[in-house]
Amino acid sequence: LPSSSSSSSSLSLSSSSSSSSSTAPPPSPSANDSRHNANSSTSSSTDSVPTENIWIELMTTSGPTNITFDIDSNKESHVSSGSIHRLVERLTHETAFDKFFIKAFLFSHKRFITSEGLLRKIFERYEVPTSNQHRSAIHLRISNVLKLWIESYFEDFSSQMIENLRKFITNRMAVDGYENIVQLLTNLLRTKINGTSFELLDYTLKTDNFKLQLPLRIEKMDEATLLR
Repeated sequence: LPSSSSSSSSLSLSSSSSSSSSTAPPPSPSANDSRHNANSSTSSSTDSVPTENIWIELMTTSGPTNITFDIDSNKESHVSSGSIHRLVERLTHETAFDKFFIKAFLFSHKRFITSEGLLRKIFERYEVPTSNQHRSAIHLRISNVLKLWIESYFEDFSSQMIENLRKFITNRMAVDGYENIVQLLTNLLRTKINGTSFELLDYTLKTDNFKLQLPLRIEKMDEATLLR
């Protein structure tokens, strides 16, 4: 995961491919030692998170797109590199769901951005311009990414990050009417903080695989579908 400048951090996923059985899965959440080693060589790029709002770049229609893709043997495209803003956009994209990229990004993000910086960019991404017809879909993608991040890598969250996330969930998301999602994420945070068994959340989380069952297009997805 080499990095470049703060505005164009490069993510390289040389082993990425389709979700078929021949694809080597991304590192498991339990591989704490290997993850620590993977992130231990974090470069100075993590110290300089882009200061401009993410939407300034995302709404720019001229010039370079700041993201590149590789084509695998099945002729499917996968992210190979991109700016921080474009990678966060891909992480929470309204129509393209790449489970390998999401898992690999969360596993390795400290190589090119701090966890604090990533959370801040996710908050910025949530503030979708009212003119964007995919606003609800993006919100649901963000909810899913936050759930996966909390579940898999809660050690990334400092006490200040937890407090910022709690306020975001109970204030900002609640204002938009995502009551079920607010309850799910709040309970998940409480569970992680208290070290309670995930079995207490089975009535909403069902199985760990639910996050991999989202369709490629989710414009019509509602909260009930996300939580199913």
